[in-house]
Amino acid sequence: MSWRYFKNQTDNSNKFWKARRVGTDVEKEWGRIGGNISTQTKNFRSENEADRYIENEARKKINKGYEETTSEDLDDEVEVAQALGTRWKIDRIEFIGEEWGKKKKLSFSDNYNPQYGVYVEMLQSWTMEKRYFLVNKADAVEYRDGSITGNKVSLTSVRSPDYNFVEGIRLAIRKMQGVIIEVVGIAAGNASRLLDIDGSAKAKTVMEVSRKLDISSPSLPCPNTQVVSKFASLGSRMLEI
Repeated sequence: MSWRYFKNQTDNSNKFWKARRVGTDVEKEWGRIGGNISTQTKNFRSENEADRYIENEARKKINKGYEETTSEDLDDEVEVAQALGTRWKIDRIEFIGEEWGKKKKLSFSDNYNPQYGVYVEMLQSWTMEKRYFLVNKADAVEYRDGSITGNKVSLTSVRSPDYNFVEGIRLAIRKMQGVIIEVVGIAAGNASRLLDIDGSAKAKTVMEVSRKLDISSPSLPCPNTQVVSKFASLGSRMLEI
């Protein structure tokens, strides 16, 4: 019997659980995505009994906030978690309107230019620490602080970036945009845009994207609507980072 994969990314969770039957045994693995893994093998009297056990455990997981997924999706999650750590997420993204080098004041743009790249704020979901980056397809710079006023950002003091962390940002952006394209339906031959959807339809779409990306919480149902909308404004175009 093939593995069944589940993940839970509600609130501050970032966990997985998977199970499969081998003969009359059930093999299980679980833990934090990208972190330590626990394993267990349980013995049953028959294959049917083992199958029923997996079904019951799967229902329990779903009731706790898990959703069934694929091995490919879980592998992507692990890759991002190992690069970024298990608690960092994109909190804000803006398109840069000019070449930046190591400038400390920059303008934003409504249009994405791959040469100029993006401004990214990363949020540590437990400590609420933030990190501030400028990223394009050729380079990255990290700053100690970022302050946004209108369509400009003022940055403080260049830091030497952790390029493993930057690669995690790139991976997270590619994954996020793929989910948005899937959910919003921005694909070849489909001209729909999240920004063109009104009222409840837009809210429902944003929430679905948020649920899939773990960018929602009970107290702030959609704190990262800005991020979702920014990606959706690209249409079928991908960020070249």
